[in-house]
This record gives sequence, C-alpha cells and structure tokens, in this order.
Amino acid sequence: MPAAPLARCAPEAQSVSSQSILSFIESVEAKGFDIHGMMLLRHGHVVAEGWWEPYDAKTAHMMFSLTKSFTSTAVGLAVSEGRLSLDDHVTSFFMDRLPASPDPRLAALTVRHLLTMTTGQAQDILGPETSRNFDWVRDALAVPFAHDPGTVFAYSSMASHLAGAIVQRLTGQSLHEYLQQRLFGPLGIAKVRWEECAPGVSIGGWGLSLRTEDIARFGQLYLQRGIWNGRRLISEEWIDQATSFQTPNGDDPQSDWNQGYGFQFWRCRHNIYRGDGAFGQFCIVMPEQDAVLAITSGVADMQGVLNEVWEHLLPGMSATPLAEDPRAADMLRARLAKLEASYPIGRPTSPTAALVNGKTYLMSGHPEAPARIRYDFNHTGGVRAALEGCGYEDQVMAGGDQWTESGFDVFIGVAGRVLARGAWVDESTYHARLRLVDTPFTFDTTVRFDNEGSVAVSTSRNVWFGPTELATVTGKWEES
Repeated sequence: MPAAPLARCAPEAQSVSSQSILSFIESVEAKGFDIHGMMLLRHGHVVAEGWWEPYDAKTAHMMFSLTKSFTSTAVGLAVSEGRLSLDDHVTSFFMDRLPASPDPRLAALTVRHLLTMTTGQAQDILGPETSRNFDWVRDALAVPFAHDPGTVFAYSSMASHLAGAIVQRLTGQSLHEYLQQRLFGPLGIAKVRWEECAPGVSIGGWGLSLRTEDIARFGQLYLQRGIWNGRRLISEEWIDQATSFQTPNGDDPQSDWNQGYGFQFWRCRHNIYRGDGAFGQFCIVMPEQDAVLAITSGVADMQGVLNEVWEHLLPGMSATPLAEDPRAADMLRARLAKLEASYPIGRPTSPTAALVNGKTYLMSGHPEAPARIRYDFNHTGGVRAALEGCGYEDQVMAGGDQWTESGFDVFIGVAGRVLARGAWVDESTYHARLRLVDTPFTFDTTVRFDNEGSVAVSTSRNVWFGPTELATVTGKWEES
C-alpha cells in the first residue's frame, strides 16, 4: 500500500514566512552551496520543498553518516524489546571474534560507549573506501586503545558499525531487514538501499540511500516523540536519551560540532539536534519550533549551510499566527518550481567541434584512465564520449541545452545515474559538468583540443574524502 502523503500547505498557514525561505534559497545559491533538495516541515505540514534540477524528489541520495542515526534507532528498538542494555559489554556479543591478545581496556567497552563515540580506541579503521574483504568486527575489536572507554569523544564509524553488528547478531537480521517492519514500513519509506560489508550484513556507519522525503519523515517521527499515525514506533525514553547531551565534543560556542553528542545524533545551537552525513545530508529537528528540515547536498562547508538555516529559516518561524503574504508566497512557489543546479556557461559550438568530431584519441597519463576516448559533438553543444579500455567500456553524454542522462560506474566504483551539461568555454576548450545524482558528487571535466591532434583532459570533484583534483590525461588522434 502506498504511503499516506504528508500534509502540505502554504508557509504562512503554519506561521512560517515565505520571505524567509526565499532568503535562504537566494543566500545558499549566492554563496555557492550546492544544495540538491530540501523539505521544510512545520507543525507536521510540508511548507516548502524543492529540488535543484537534475536532482528530483524520487531519487534516493547517499546519506553517508546520517545512516548512524538509523543504526542508533535500531539499537534503541532492540533495547525496548529487551534484547540488550546500554551497559552490556561489547565483548559479550563477540566472544568468537576477539583478538588473540586483546587490549586490556576492551573488556570495559559497552554499548553506551559505542553510541556516544567514546570507545577510547586509537583510530577508526572503517570508512567508505574500506575493503569488503576482511572481517570488520574482528578487526575493529583488535584496534588498540589510547584512552579508557567513556572518557574521550572521538568520532568513529567503527563504533557505529559495532553497534549495528550487535543488533544483527541478536536478531539474526541485517539492520535493513530489522528496521523494515519496525521503522521503514510504518513510515512509508520504500525502496531503501543499504550497502553491505558482507552478504546480509548492513554497514552501521554509512551506506543508506534515501529520498529527501524519507529523511523528513524520520525527523518528523523523532519530533513527534516516536508516534506515527497514532502508533508508537520508538519509546519516548529512547528519543530523550538519543537526542540529548550525552558527552562533550568541543568548546567552540559557534560550532555546531561542539554542542555535545547524543546517541549518534549531534546537538546544535538553539536547542536543536540533527543527524548528518558527509557533504551535507541533514535531518535537522527543531523541537521548540515544532519543525523539521531535510536537506541533501554536495557541500564541503557543512557549518556554512547550518549558519544559513539559523540566519534565515529560524527567524522566519513565528510562535504566533502570521498574516497571509500572497506576493511572497507566489514568488516562493515560482522559485521552488524552477530550481536548477549550476552548469557550464559558454557557446553551443566551436570551429574545433567539426575538426575533432568522431575522432578517437589514444590516451595516456594515468593507469586508471580509459585507453581510448571518442568524442561526438552535436549542434546544440552536446557531446557523447565513448570510453574504452582499463576494464570497462561506457558512454557518457552531456547535453548542451539540457541535462542529459547516462549510466556510469567508474567515478566512485558503483553503478549510478549521471546527468550532465556542457559548453564550449573558448574555441578549443569544452567543459562538461557531470552530476552523479544518486550521490553528493559532481565531476567537472575540461577537454582541451589542439589543431595538431592532441587532447588534454582534466577532471576535478566538488567534494571527496581526499584530493579533489584528478590527474590530467593526454591523448593523440588514433591513426585510421
């Protein structure tokens, strides 16, 4: 059965200023924050929603560490079912996975320490690029300790994974399976994708892909203190513990990463809390305002996005009724209907296009680069790049006057959808922007041709866990 739709109404009907939402949109765009989608709920009603084309409401987006808040919820449900307690020792669940010579402090590690990121271990060995070819639990338990458990906050996906692994061991189900009946199904969250580190083993620290509305529903459930459509899904006691200050994590009063940490939820300024994931995936819950904000994006400066929320959206929520503002409401509706992500600006064609059209280049300069690239340009500024070699054959298309879709599995090692646009930025240089719409990632590729049959291809990423600039590869015409 399809999920019941969320209620929707004009912002002023829920005492939210349309102008404040417009100001937020205008400001994040002016500052170059690459927001992909947003939904703002007040008093249980969606008062604003929008997606920057080519992103849309239907596409599930990588959540990265926002996954941790769902893992925490699974632990809370298991606690409510009497399967474990927060003070249970982690070693009691994994007697068969303990290292031969464990650190003496491992015995003191509890479930609570995992949830509050206070394990005391010296390093986090798990991340999005971790190999799936080893025993994640065994290796995590073997990491030495730098501090006694419970004494020092240190953000760790390893802790989250261990917490999720406990639930999986107790229930015999993956986190995905366990939450399907208890959370995802009742909330109307369908077609969940959750990466696995081994068959049937959900990754606890990241790996979820969800729609923007799914994030909003999850946040609204927490705002409603665990009740959804009259049915209790999560205990009030758990919500109070998970979202409250459990451990200090810094002393900068202006940082929303230094306001305290709960059970896989961050405390924020203004008595707000959130779950978040790398590059701007936000579930922001505002109890005093009775509001939820869900955001998907691809940004490096996550604090900057939160600053925009506090500066523009928060003051626009009134505790008393607001008068209708038809002009601002109409402007907001029009703006939300025409949101578009940035793309290269230039000319649709160039004399060089005719010279290089249909040419195949033999490439060199990087071991992971394609061995051959063929470029086929059309009159609207679009291009089809056929890539061959290095273990794959693929085609990427960039539209000149519209976003054009192709599938691709090379950029991040997983299959996904790419929507791209491009333009000639000068007579010999073509710039394409490729948006991997299932992810936060955008790739900018600049192709420089010369009249002697050479090409140089430079690629950069908007955000990444390491360098964003990739090696430039070069090529020469393949002789026919």
